[in-house]
Amino acid sequence: MVGINTDIVNTEIEHYGEDITLLGVSSATYSDWGDVSQTTSSSSIKAIYNVYGKGAEYQTEGEFTEGEVTFFIKSTTQNIDNDSEILRSNGERYKVRDHRDHSLFGTSYVREVLVNRV
Repeated sequence: MVGINTDIVNTEIEHYGEDITLLGVSSATYSDWGDVSQTTSSSSIKAIYNVYGKGAEYQTEGEFTEGEVTFFIKSTTQNIDNDSEILRSNGERYKVRDHRDHSLFGTSYVREVLVNRV
């Protein structure tokens, strides 16, 4: 069986990626009135910022729309959950709405994080 060297992808993310801050909710409790009290955590990671667009020879594939923003991060990155937030160094803030592991021959080599701008 053929394997994929995930170190190559991780090196590319480290080399070409930008520094972002990942803001996650560690725990949350709710009062009788529905007010939330939550504990958050933050970590600095590297990610490749991506905006999907139509090319000259556009063919419909997948479920991405023009202008959709995603981040590519290492497949080993932890604490990526829906409703986590990503903060770019330029101050742009994004809320995570989904994430997808891209794999080949059963090995996850990169994680794509789908976001909405806050």
